Amino acid sequence: MAAISQKIPNLLGGISQQPDPVKLAGQVVDACNVSLDPTFGCKKRPPIKFLGQLATNIPVDAHWFPIFRDSFERYVGCIYQNTDGTASLRVFNAETSVEQTVNTYGSAAEYLVTDSRKSLHQLTINDYTMICNGEKVVTMSGSGTAAIEEALVVVNEVGYNTTYGIDFLETTNNQKVKVYRAKKLAISPGSFEVTGDNGACSLAGNQNFVLSGSGTQTGLGFSVLTNCTPTLVTTIVPGTFYPTAVSLSGGDVTGLGFGGPNNYGAGSYVYVSKTATTSAGSITIRIEARVTGDNTGSNKLEFSSAVVTNYTTSGSSWRTGISFDLPNFDNSIPNQATFTVSSVQQGPTGNTYTYKSVYDAEVRLNQSGSNWRVGDSVTATLNGKTYTITVEEETFGYGYDAVHSASYTTAVDSSTSGPLNVSDIVQGLETQILAITDSAGAQEYTVDTIGNVLRIKRTDSAGFNLQCRGGTTNNALYGVKSEVSDISRLPAQCIPGVTLKIRNTSEAAADDYFVVFEGSEGEIPGTGTWIETVKPGIVTDINASTMPHVLIREANGDFSFRALSKSAQIAANGGVALAEEDYLFWAGRLVGDTVTNPDPSFVGDTIRDMFFYMNRLGFLSSSDVIMSQPSDYYNFFSGSAISASDADPIDLTASSTKPSSLKSALGTSKGLLLFAENAQFLMGTSDIAFGPSTVKITEIANYAYTSHVRPVESGVSVVFSTEADTYSKVFEMAVDSLDNRPLVAENTRIIPELIPPDLTIATSSPNNSFICFGAGDENLYTFKFYNEGNNRTIAGWARWVFLGDIKLFEFTHDTGFVVMYNATNTSHTIGRLEFLDDPDTAPISVHGRKFVPRMDNYLFDSDVTESTVNSTTTRLTLPSGFYVTGSTVYLLDAAQGNAIQYFSHAAATDGTNYYIDVPTKQVAGSYLVGLGYQMKIELPSFFVVEDKRSDRRNIPVVENVYLDLHLSGSLDVLLKRVGYDDRTLSIEQPSADIYLANDPAITDVHTQALPVFCRGSQASLTITADSPLPVSLSSYSWEGHYNNRGIQSIV
Repeated sequence: MAAISQKIPNLLGGISQQPDPVKLAGQVVDACNVSLDPTFGCKKRPPIKFLGQLATNIPVDAHWFPIFRDSFERYVGCIYQNTDGTASLRVFNAETSVEQTVNTYGSAAEYLVTDSRKSLHQLTINDYTMICNGEKVVTMSGSGTAAIEEALVVVNEVGYNTTYGIDFLETTNNQKVKVYRAKKLAISPGSFEVTGDNGACSLAGNQNFVLSGSGTQTGLGFSVLTNCTPTLVTTIVPGTFYPTAVSLSGGDVTGLGFGGPNNYGAGSYVYVSKTATTSAGSITIRIEARVTGDNTGSNKLEFSSAVVTNYTTSGSSWRTGISFDLPNFDNSIPNQATFTVSSVQQGPTGNTYTYKSVYDAEVRLNQSGSNWRVGDSVTATLNGKTYTITVEEETFGYGYDAVHSASYTTAVDSSTSGPLNVSDIVQGLETQILAITDSAGAQEYTVDTIGNVLRIKRTDSAGFNLQCRGGTTNNALYGVKSEVSDISRLPAQCIPGVTLKIRNTSEAAADDYFVVFEGSEGEIPGTGTWIETVKPGIVTDINASTMPHVLIREANGDFSFRALSKSAQIAANGGVALAEEDYLFWAGRLVGDTVTNPDPSFVGDTIRDMFFYMNRLGFLSSSDVIMSQPSDYYNFFSGSAISASDADPIDLTASSTKPSSLKSALGTSKGLLLFAENAQFLMGTSDIAFGPSTVKITEIANYAYTSHVRPVESGVSVVFSTEADTYSKVFEMAVDSLDNRPLVAENTRIIPELIPPDLTIATSSPNNSFICFGAGDENLYTFKFYNEGNNRTIAGWARWVFLGDIKLFEFTHDTGFVVMYNATNTSHTIGRLEFLDDPDTAPISVHGRKFVPRMDNYLFDSDVTESTVNSTTTRLTLPSGFYVTGSTVYLLDAAQGNAIQYFSHAAATDGTNYYIDVPTKQVAGSYLVGLGYQMKIELPSFFVVEDKRSDRRNIPVVENVYLDLHLSGSLDVLLKRVGYDDRTLSIEQPSADIYLANDPAITDVHTQALPVFCRGSQASLTITADSPLPVSLSSYSWEGHYNNRGIQSIV
């Protein structure tokens, strides 16, 4: 057989339940009370310093929780159920074990009553620790201001000869009727002319009318406008006929008076002009005659010709055939000569000019009235002209029958009243409304006015409806009852407190919102601003008694436990009210309604867990994630129902193909990691803003999560447990992004049967790459790892066993606080564990290092009560809760510099306290007292390993095992060999009673040889260390003989 040796470079692989040949180098069968340190090896775990007994009357099933405010103020709290069905909450100073005063206000203690402590969760934010009872169903309570039955009437237009009417409608029978109204009017005649007035336009003008028709036809208001244009009329006049020639038709011309007798010689011509009057007018002719001779002493004349020299026209027109007589020269013969018009001629055409009045009539609808149908007509007279007004188009709406009406009609025009004033209309309507009485004669309505607005309420606060009429399209005034469809209809002046609904669309309520009027001068009516508000009458507040309660550290060091409500805060303040900004309470719904600003999803359900992420307080409820407004941790309602904001609360649902009841949440740099029973989700955003419109929830894994302990951070990843009926598994998850699946590894795959179910403790110290789990007994299961970049170089499990059941184990930086149950005196105690020995206070100094003794519940001499038993014996009375039955009490002499002495003593009791009696010389200087605990490492069997694989067929014979120790005190090695008696080998450092002066009891570097002489598969070594001195096993090796017969079984 060939000689062989192999070295295991470290024991940092921790416990492995795999078969020994399969274990990796550095893994062991058991590692109890060890700390896996990549620098010093597998060393005895840090001790616990006894800080004090908390109480003896706290049940063992109490729920314990940490309240670590900062590095200087650290507390632990507990909640437990009393036998009378009530619950108690207590808080202790973690450093001094002193119980703090907890003042509970109102019915806050009732919130803590629960069937299982697993239902209780807590979250500390600065001085405030939120406590959640996962069995309480959250409800809503309280309501906003009840809806007031009131209506606004706004005078929108001011016009002459306009009736402003308000109809109060019948609402008792809830039966609306169809009301027809005029939409368009026609006028007849629409145009006409008047002649003979030379364009005077005396019928032009305009006038407003409000007329009623037959039956129920009322309130038809319109304006008649008649415009006139004087128009020039040109008449063409034909030319008149005038005479152009006459002829002698009877008599002769001798006696017409041409001159004296015989004045002219025969053959000469004489002339005379004669004028005659005819039926057509006067005519003047020039008659020419030729002298033919004498006729009894006078000239004998013969007619020659006649020429028309002038005429006038009167009576009938000139025409041929008109005759006229000319008398003789002395008119003695009237018809001396008769002439007839033989020829006429027409004169030129002419024009005449006059004016006529041309009218256009127009009708304008001012008030649609009621019950007017197409074809209905009325007549209206303007300046003596009568017109017919006919309804050409109609419209209709639904309303109630009017039971009362109030109206006011303005003056016809300015000539009768002067300028119009809206206050006259408002006051006129107010007077009419106030005059409305019921059947008993009592006033039915009250009216408040401001500017152009009337607010109307019934005196008995009963409901009512109204409709308004007036103006062209019945918009000269309008009524507002409960809601408006356009913000432009909100009056600029109003009465403070008036609340209205803004209905953006008629099809859906999702975009509706509510506004309330805030006056510029407080409660004084006038100008102001319409601001968002909540729907009147709906439930607005979250019932604080069903929500998580708050445990507050007050300035005086006391604690207050109360609901987050104003009444509870006033009670906590001695009944004195605070300034509004100083109250802390669950904010209610301040705007919108249950559609536009719905209840948070946890209402009507329970809250499973709480978390704090991205400056928001968050709750898990069923499959929903609900987060508050940022920096406003108690506000889960939106600040506006009009627009969305990144500052709004977040309320999302995690959905999966399996039920997704969320149980826990943990913030990471990549997002919020959510744990459901059957899946894991990541809630995050690729945007800068973290708000309801940017975040999303992505399912990233499907691992079971049935544990009652929260996941913990390792510093680079998230570690979570899941439980089966008999054991628990631990997984580690590294999240990359929203879009990529995480890296998940099971850290318990080599210890499948180590960690029990029903875990109650899960905590981590990222600074020390340390995670541990506990199930409420004396065991903690620790996982130590070490990463170099992205590579994990060390990962190992160990068990820590304490002197009592661990009820709380929580880290802050390098310090862990432990609450244990001491069954010896049924008390709970608190201790502190430091990962790093403090060189300023550690009493053991050796080889340039300072150590705290490896004793649990260790105390310095100042914490022990000394009394004299006799001249050689001193009694050390131990603090209450210190001693645990069955433990060894060690006294360590710290007065000798590097010479460390320790002594073991049996404890006794006087019925009240435990004590030890020690030689007085042992306590002459400074000393420490503590309880021993055992470090234990069980090495695996020995196999030849080649290329990281073990030869299970050819088993070596192990002759010696070498333990490489560093800064170690005494220890024992139990050697078990098949077929041999067990053998314990003690590796002693100098004993306390035989050491050389000033020699340390701890070796710096030492390799201890252990003879084995046995087949490797039949040998096992168990290393234990009970002393209060440190022990560190950095590595080990073995040597022996190995014969490979050519048959290998390497696995």
